[in-house]
Amino acid sequence: QSRHAALVVTGSHRTGAARELFSSASVSLPLSARSACPVVVLREAEHTTQQPPYFVVGVDGSSGSAAAMDFAFEEAQLRDAHLRALYVWHSPLRGVLDEHHALQE
Repeated sequence: QSRHAALVVTGSHRTGAARELFSSASVSLPLSARSACPVVVLREAEHTTQQPPYFVVGVDGSSGSAAAMDFAFEEAQLRDAHLRALYVWHSPLRGVLDEHHALQE
């Protein structure tokens, strides 16, 4: 259904990063990985305030992450918030799955 949506918004309880990430009840991670549109994960309000407020956007160099950056910049500007970009990548598993590379070493 995300193919026809401009934005998907989901909530998240503050259970701790590791617990939230690896919980079988977690929806945010698989949803954001498979969605055809931007996904916003809203967490419960904290008891402290962030000064200034900020957004976090994941970037991996793909066209999808470029669109996410554009969206995040617009939303941060609308809300007078800072933007933090988190660059992610998959490191190659050389020597484990690459037999040719392992033989060269």
